[in-house]
Amino acid sequence: MPIEIDFKSYWQEHDCAIGKNEIKQIELLQNLIEKTRQQKSILWVLGNGGSATTASHAVVDFMKTTSLFGGSPVRTVCLTDSIAHLTAESNDGSFESALRNMLAVGLNSNDLVLFLSVSGSSENLIRAAEYCAEVGVEMACIVGKKGKKMASLVDVAVVIKSEDYQIVENLQLVIIHWIVKKLQ
Repeated sequence: MPIEIDFKSYWQEHDCAIGKNEIKQIELLQNLIEKTRQQKSILWVLGNGGSATTASHAVVDFMKTTSLFGGSPVRTVCLTDSIAHLTAESNDGSFESALRNMLAVGLNSNDLVLFLSVSGSSENLIRAAEYCAEVGVEMACIVGKKGKKMASLVDVAVVIKSEDYQIVENLQLVIIHWIVKKLQ
């Protein structure tokens, strides 16, 4: 199969993974992030693997890129950027409770926690979400089609209609970039 046809097919899968409901949820997510910025609260972004690198990328975009054209930055923290803290929590407790314990140190009531996950079922993210629910902090997620468990725990869930890790991770970043553009 020629690469042009192959790539077009791959790109069409992206188009099919975002529908009207997801667009509405993306707008709600944008509104939550804008509210967080207006309150000068912190946007915490969490993920594992490829989603962790997207979370790290999001920090730069929300703190720097939003201010390039006169907008104000969104105070943003990616917990997995602190490898020392993450591994200390994992070593002294468990990997499953590490992110929850890290949030417990700095999370405030007006903050927003954004979970990025393809499966939406990683125990460390679930425990962090359960902690946020206990303390009444608003949450959102961008997850893949199988992410129903995480989606059921948060206030705003963007569920990408795909089980393909690449497509979900690509669209997580596309959604973050779009929100950043809207916040500039």
